[in-house]
Amino acid sequence: MKNILLLSVFFFLIFPIMAQNPLSSYSLQELTQKRAEAEASKSTSKVAVYDEAIKLKKELNAALKVEDYEKAEVLKEKLKNLKITDAPSSSKSKELQDAIAKAVANEDFEKAAALKKELEALKNGTSKTPVSKVSTTTTGTNSATSKGTITTQVPENTTSQNDKLVSVLTQKDIYGTSATWMGIDFSLFNFLSIKKSGEEELHIKYIPIWQKLFSKEIPDEKLGKWLSKTNFVSDCNYSENLYTQTLNRKWILSNGNSLTNDQIQAHLQTYKSNNHGLGLVLLPGLFDEITARVSLYVVWFDLDTRTIVHLQEISVKSPPSTMTARWLNGLVESTKKYVDDYFKKYQRENMVIEKKEPVERTQKKPASGGLIRN
Repeated sequence: MKNILLLSVFFFLIFPIMAQNPLSSYSLQELTQKRAEAEASKSTSKVAVYDEAIKLKKELNAALKVEDYEKAEVLKEKLKNLKITDAPSSSKSKELQDAIAKAVANEDFEKAAALKKELEALKNGTSKTPVSKVSTTTTGTNSATSKGTITTQVPENTTSQNDKLVSVLTQKDIYGTSATWMGIDFSLFNFLSIKKSGEEELHIKYIPIWQKLFSKEIPDEKLGKWLSKTNFVSDCNYSENLYTQTLNRKWILSNGNSLTNDQIQAHLQTYKSNNHGLGLVLLPGLFDEITARVSLYVVWFDLDTRTIVHLQEISVKSPPSTMTARWLNGLVESTKKYVDDYFKKYQRENMVIEKKEPVERTQKKPASGGLIRN
């Protein structure tokens, strides 16, 4: 009876929690057993996830065996991100992706954000009523859709213009004392190379390494000081891991183009943060092995509306070195160039200097006559 009670507790309390936790907690033998159970229950989506987990676990064990700890950390992170969910309808997913692309093309970023949330819910298995069919009456800005009306509450520091949320923050606000640091987001990143084309899986490990080493080269406190921020809040976890979900599978190309404002604006709509006001994120655009250059986008944006306040593309030379050092150096130098050549320069040129009234001098009489020269 005691054993039955313990089993009941396990299946009704412990097992649901384990199902939500990363698969990295299972051994290779346990994963193999779980896969067999999923196959027996004819759950193809779970089988696929367990197959991937088994593959990653084998690679992880091999990396640890040869003491390749950098690769091991990347594999652990991949295992943590694996979840057991039912596969979304491919046709519905494609329909939503097309709708998002159309909304972005029409510069309806509010609708694009709502559709992206619906797509995310579909992928997570939590989708209920499609956003495109929702009609609400809360106070805010209305955006017409083909099947209904989406109504969004407008934050206090925003205004409504042409049925879109528009931030009241301006470029001058980036020179204030407060901002939220969202880190380095590789979601829109492309690596240009002829030799490395098709080797995405081999080189994906470098992204978290670049992020980690950048934070050591330029800690949050130092970056905040460079940008004259006395209140510089770090909120990097979500945005810095977003590339694992959104990075193009073919991100190593033989040629590529600069990012557009529309691409960046649409991407900002996917961000999640409990902070308000001004946000800052660095978006690596291109690491160009062919021309030996790095392009980095410095993006200041409104956290409430997820709209761009100010955008600056920085490009620097990145001389040959190791895969880690070369592009890390490019990120660091791009950031320094922005701070010195753009941020501080504009700050100096537009600094408000308080005008002081000239001090009235009192003329004294010389002891032996004559003039006193001031």
